[in-house]
Amino acid sequence: MNFQEIAENAYRRKGTDKYADLPTDFAYYQLQDLYNRYQIGKISKEDSILEKKKIEKQYNDNKKEYEQTLNVYKEYNKNRIKCELLLAKIEKAENKDEALRYALEVIGICLSDNSFLSRNLQKLNLN
Repeated sequence: MNFQEIAENAYRRKGTDKYADLPTDFAYYQLQDLYNRYQIGKISKEDSILEKKKIEKQYNDNKKEYEQTLNVYKEYNKNRIKCELLLAKIEKAENKDEALRYALEVIGICLSDNSFLSRNLQKLNLN
């Protein structure tokens, strides 16, 4: 849902989608409040236009920050699942070299170091 759709829904008092994210809901309620103040004459047309632009800028900023945060959580969850699978492989490993390889991979994921595994395998002559 883009800002114009949010503004139209607030003007018509349609509400937001029940799965709307927080930036969308926040912008909706801010716009609804702005329209209410304009209708009862507590704010001029010029001031309401300026305030609507501020709400739109804030919505865009909030949306960007929300998406960045969501991407961090997705990456964290992906790495968590990967590490859990590697830990299970460590438990099932048939020799210490195989277990060490998986353990080094887990450490590399935790450190966000893509070359950790290869550097240490080379150092330990386990290539």
